[in-house]
Amino acid sequence: NAQNGFGGVQRVADVIAAANADIVGLQECSAATTNQILLLLRQMPGYASAQASGAAGVVSRYPITATYTSGGLYGYGVKVTLPSHEEVRFFNSHLTAYPYGPYTIRDGLGVAQALSDELATRHAEMSAVMNQLVDNPFNQPYLATYLVGDHNTPSHLDWTAANAAQNFGITFLWPVSVLIENRGFRDLFRDVHSDPVVTRGLTWSPGYPKNTLASN
Repeated sequence: NAQNGFGGVQRVADVIAAANADIVGLQECSAATTNQILLLLRQMPGYASAQASGAAGVVSRYPITATYTSGGLYGYGVKVTLPSHEEVRFFNSHLTAYPYGPYTIRDGLGVAQALSDELATRHAEMSAVMNQLVDNPFNQPYLATYLVGDHNTPSHLDWTAANAAQNFGITFLWPVSVLIENRGFRDLFRDVHSDPVVTRGLTWSPGYPKNTLASN
């Protein structure tokens, strides 16, 4: 509808198909809505056999053979078998939204406050996801693993000295992205677009002024 964009779940399915995505992590999407998207995708070329895990908010072109969840965590995961018969893991997380670190810095509350908030919320949440799901020896941590999500925090790779002018004059080692990197993950966006000055890693906000969304 007009308040939430246009096209509804059909538009979501269209975007996934247009991107020719193999595995997609959905955010703020119920199991019922995930299934709606799956049914729409199955009508499109290349997705007739697609599967979904409502528990993990994941839609996959290829078979989902396991789902990893644990009560109280801010993340979920699945295991997927690719056409090559290789098994991979795909984790999808959604961390606490507020207090949002860049707003804290923007509003003059200081880096120390932003760091304290990060450690108390998102860093603690991602640590639990890593410890209990991603690195859990029962979840085959040796498999190739992808991590996506709405982490509600910037990346330290986007807050370097080179582009401090874009970030309130601040250079900041955001704890969540540092934690993920230290666990052996690579930021694929920054692998492709290595210069944060030329290509900013912006995903927020979807519209400006507030509540204004693009019509195409």
